[in-house]
Amino acid sequence: RSKLEELGRKYGLFGDVFQRVGPALDGPIDLEPMLRELPPEIPQSSGERGSAALPEGSRLHQEARRLLAALPGLERLQAEALGLRRDAAVLDCLLANQRRMVGHEGLDRAVAQLLPTVRDAINAVRSGLEQVALPGASWDIPPPWREDAAGHVRSARRALEVLEAQHARAVARLVQIADQVEAAQGPGGG
Repeated sequence: RSKLEELGRKYGLFGDVFQRVGPALDGPIDLEPMLRELPPEIPQSSGERGSAALPEGSRLHQEARRLLAALPGLERLQAEALGLRRDAAVLDCLLANQRRMVGHEGLDRAVAQLLPTVRDAINAVRSGLEQVALPGASWDIPPPWREDAAGHVRSARRALEVLEAQHARAVARLVQIADQVEAAQGPGGG
């Protein structure tokens, strides 16, 4: 439930940002094709309206460009991490069953077979974050020990937490920047 509430909060923030720059839409959308199809004058006019409040080269402008550049990578990485989320949950369930049925060969084999998949997915998230993570807060993800199934679950959870935190931080900061630009433009909007 808390994950769903957090996800709802994140997409609410994203909706606020998108509502300021895009058309009114309801339901899931694929942004990349839609943004590619926008007429060139739309992004240009948006940039012209905000240019007085967010001049090219300003610290805020540079931060917004950096965040907007990182956001697609973070979102792609979140989609790619869905397998890690699923496999970590399966591994956690297997471990719970394994504690109740010590020595069950089928459970032991299933856990052993899943460890390399989870380890590879953790490494993929770590590698992806190295490419797109925002500077600032630490995002250490401890590597799991080779045969420590509980360590794999802990590392997977940490990787997913860091990824979610990075995405939420980028979206929240973009909303703050949009609010600052809107406030600087005054009630008339430019």
